[in-house]
Amino acid sequence: MDIGRLVESYMFENLTAVESPDECLGEIFKATYLISPYENFYLCLDEDWLDTDKQIISGYPEKMKLMLHAIYGDSVTKGTFMDVDSTSFDTKLMLPDLWIEHDKPSVYYFAPVHFSEHTFGYGVLQCSLESKTKIGIVFRNWIRNVNNAIELTRVRSRLTAFSQRDAMTGLYNRRGMEARIREMLERPGADTCLAFVIDMDGLKYVNDHYGHSEGDYGINAIATAARLITRNDEICVRAGGDEFYIIGLGDYCGADMLARINKFTNAIAEENKTSCKPYEISASIGGCCAELTADMTIEDVVHKADANMYENKTARQKLRR
Repeated sequence: MDIGRLVESYMFENLTAVESPDECLGEIFKATYLISPYENFYLCLDEDWLDTDKQIISGYPEKMKLMLHAIYGDSVTKGTFMDVDSTSFDTKLMLPDLWIEHDKPSVYYFAPVHFSEHTFGYGVLQCSLESKTKIGIVFRNWIRNVNNAIELTRVRSRLTAFSQRDAMTGLYNRRGMEARIREMLERPGADTCLAFVIDMDGLKYVNDHYGHSEGDYGINAIATAARLITRNDEICVRAGGDEFYIIGLGDYCGADMLARINKFTNAIAEENKTSCKPYEISASIGGCCAELTADMTIEDVVHKADANMYENKTARQKLRR
């Protein structure tokens, strides 16, 4: 029986079914028992390993990140995966603790993690002198599946980004918004919702009189201002042609909402001051902050923010008359 073939078959089936980077690293972690008995396994990847626009063809990046550390002992695999070490290390060190003195000698197998000519990092298998021959043969087959899984995860992440992002502004689209909201609802403390609805004023006028490229400029300017008032744990969405949402779950108050509305308004005013365009970019914004209950969903909060936005738009139109 060819143990190498069995390893490849088992891992291929499980690793090709993963749908996210977390799942990929988790399946690699679970599959480390196939290369036992070992002492430690480390997976070190480029900090930007999911960025498919970044292609390293020769050598390795200057910084690496320890993404997975599996420890084998008493026939049980222990350890952690995904951001084991919150900080990166210099690639020239090879491993963060490689040069620490150990009680007994070990063998370290370094295997490049790559797909075709593109390098993502390397896997490191530490084992005893007694098991080095057996593990070395199996490890070569095992790491081949890791290479394929990493590349497949990178491609899937890119396709997901394409399907969930607005091509022009880079903000989330409605599909991305729905996916992120599902994730946000799973976080602890997601009991209060803050939502903003933003609508560009006069987009048709700009398109008709100055061209659609200028209309696109205005949309991107609104997107930039919206992104400016969006926290890292919130989502900023281009919901339609000239409509934007900002949605967050957490601990909020009315004062924070008003402060961000003012910040958005000031950002648009500053853009008009510096752009030297023959027209002014204008947008209406409304916000709503409410505790989530059976009778108050995220959709309800967004609807209230939308109603407040239209009140703002109507008031602004009256001032211009």
